[in-house]
Amino acid sequence: MRRLLLTGISILVCSLAATAQTAPQAPASGSTPTAAAPTQAAPAAAQGIDPVKEADIHRLFEVMNLKQMQDQVIATMMTAMGRELRANLPEDEKSQELMNLLMVKLRQKFKQADFLSPLIPLYDKYYTDDDIKGLIAFYGTPLGQRFLQAAPQITQESLTAGMQLGRQLGEESVREVMQEHRELAPSMQPNANPPQN
Repeated sequence: MRRLLLTGISILVCSLAATAQTAPQAPASGSTPTAAAPTQAAPAAAQGIDPVKEADIHRLFEVMNLKQMQDQVIATMMTAMGRELRANLPEDEKSQELMNLLMVKLRQKFKQADFLSPLIPLYDKYYTDDDIKGLIAFYGTPLGQRFLQAAPQITQESLTAGMQLGRQLGEESVREVMQEHRELAPSMQPNANPPQN
């Protein structure tokens, strides 16, 4: 169960990172980049990032609705992860109570976590301030907003499709290896008894 839980959490964190990175890949629009007024104080000195550029990055995150997007991904993934974990747990009352407590704790942790701050140095590293301003201009357009609205659903459906394909390929690989190497099959069974020490 612990391995399943860690896998689920890893998928959740990766999907959050993917959501944050999906939107900036849009092509720059033909509109002239406009500087945005900073709306958040930026702790730039500690990271060596130019304060004006960091303020622009914060503005980009706001225009992209990145916090809302990540909240949606968290909610969707937590629901999916809860279903997956419950399906793999015994149905006794104790296990279900443990799962409920665990899901409450995970929701609290993810709600309190700051997923955006670690992205600031990455945006600073890979985009110039002119790039950031251009992205702000693009995401301020109707097309940019449509792109952003679709991004969480695209990310979710892409992740689901990828997980289904991965599961299918994994099952096929296990079957084929067990057929090709029948002499190893008993030791490859997931429920095989481990050797006693």
